[in-house]
Amino acid sequence: MRSFLHPPSEETTYTQQQQVDLEQDLNQQVVAYLDSTLPPHIEDPLDYWAAKLDLWPQLAEFVLEKLFCPSCSVASEWLFSAAGAIITPRRTRLST
Repeated sequence: MRSFLHPPSEETTYTQQQQVDLEQDLNQQVVAYLDSTLPPHIEDPLDYWAAKLDLWPQLAEFVLEKLFCPSCSVASEWLFSAAGAIITPRRTRLST
C-alpha cells in the first residue's frame, strides 16, 4: 500500500502534511472496513468495492486497482503451450 500512498508520478506532489493526512485517512478506512460486517456472500467483488467508493474512497480505489490486474498474459500462455508440446507423457525425460 505504500506505493499507492506515494505515487511515482511527478505530477502529483503532496506536502508533508497532506501525505500524513492521506495516510491517516487510509488507515481509518482500513480500520472501518475491518470493523464492518461483510455480507454473507459476495457475488462480485468488483461490484462490492464499486459500491463502497463513497464510504471508503481511497481503500476502494486501491482494491479496485488491484482487482483489475490481468490474471494471465499471452506470453505465459504461449510458454506453457510450447512446453506442453515438448514434454509429452511419452517423452518425460529430456536427456539424449
